[in-house]
Amino acid sequence: MGCCHHDFSSGNEDKKSSGVSIPCACGHASTLGKKQSLMRVLWAELLCHLPYTVLSVICGFVVISACDFLVLLSGHTTSHVVHGYHMLFHVFHYMHILFAVIGSHIMFMRFSKHYVVGYAVSIFGPMVLCTISDVILPAASGVLLGMPMDMHICFFYPLDFLNMVIFAIIGLCCAYALERERVRQYSLYGIGMHFFHILSSALAALFYMVSFGFEGWVTIMGPMFLFLMLSVIVPCLFSDIIVPVFAARQIEKRSITKTTKKCTSTYQSESAINDQIGVSQNGERHNKEES
Repeated sequence: MGCCHHDFSSGNEDKKSSGVSIPCACGHASTLGKKQSLMRVLWAELLCHLPYTVLSVICGFVVISACDFLVLLSGHTTSHVVHGYHMLFHVFHYMHILFAVIGSHIMFMRFSKHYVVGYAVSIFGPMVLCTISDVILPAASGVLLGMPMDMHICFFYPLDFLNMVIFAIIGLCCAYALERERVRQYSLYGIGMHFFHILSSALAALFYMVSFGFEGWVTIMGPMFLFLMLSVIVPCLFSDIIVPVFAARQIEKRSITKTTKKCTSTYQSESAINDQIGVSQNGERHNKEES
């Protein structure tokens, strides 16, 4: 979800305004009315997401520590534990997709009203980026930390892929409802949605790591914490800000270009017709003068 309240320079998108505002979901001070470069906005978004990411990863460690403690008390076998963690990974992975679709669609619609393109970007973009955040980056982190990690990409499993699509569609319906009701000021609701978005990402990445080969994580909790922060915050910025804003702007630029070409073509056609009329009138006058 769009975290900060910034103005992106919009060029021809708005004649009366120098930028397009994005609602604040984090609750910090607004910078409405100030022109900012994309890099400065991304830096501000990174700083804004950082406390959410740290808190989410901490909560993730608390949850997984509690799960391990309960497993030790119950005396279950390793296979049962891994199966349970695998199940929890899928639950939080699907939740992550749902929240990511909501944020991506709301951000896209701030810059463009092309609903068909917006639906496609809001569904497939988060599905790919959530896979990177919850699967690929955690697996790569485990390998870098010396753990033999397995790869499980839900796109390649029909039932998992079906679940991903269903949760993405549910998220799109929620985003459409929020956009239709013009829920601009998020307040506590938006802060809660934003926190659960990042929390679900952190929990999905954590449960993926422990269910696909990352054992003995307590001994290297510090490096694991850093890798998890990167796995969560970087794809989140791409899903919430970069991809929907870039896609929306490209669509708007193409629409403006097509409109300009159409107007130019119409003007040239009218000019040609007027020239032909002028030539005909001059010819008639010349014939009258000769007669």
